[in-house]
Amino acid sequence: MKIVAPISKVYEVEDVIKSGADEIYCGVYTQEWRKNYTGIAAPNRHPGGSANLDDFKELNQVVKIAHRHSTPVFFTINEFYSEGQYDSVLENVEQAIAAGVDALIVAEINLLLIVKERGHNIKIHMGTGATTFNSETAAFYKNFGASRVMLDRQLTVEEIGIIASRSS
Repeated sequence: MKIVAPISKVYEVEDVIKSGADEIYCGVYTQEWRKNYTGIAAPNRHPGGSANLDDFKELNQVVKIAHRHSTPVFFTINEFYSEGQYDSVLENVEQAIAAGVDALIVAEINLLLIVKERGHNIKIHMGTGATTFNSETAAFYKNFGASRVMLDRQLTVEEIGIIASRSS
């Protein structure tokens, strides 16, 4: 089992790792995003400061600290976006990849396909927003290049076991 923990501040990274987190995830909720798209929806479905850094400079610091501890960092960009938001979303993806994140957590297949089409060699994880309720959906995402699928929160332990056993 792996423990995956969110972070919102650079100073949290070492404490979270020392407390037992095997992996870290976060998004970046910039002032530009807030100005352009209001403060209602963060680019990673976490409103406010929850699981969000303020800028990509902080993301660079988080990646450096986490990697010193051999801990991967996953960048969450897992909202559902309007056509007008895609330029900003893709710029965020580029900056996250440049920062050295280990994977992207996305919710929509379109973003997965665009990232793969652009030739980025980065792991893609399908977040809970991708609504995976069965092994067929997990296989669908895997066929399109997802390396991990996060199962929906509403699933029972029994359902998770069935999906896991059929997805190996």
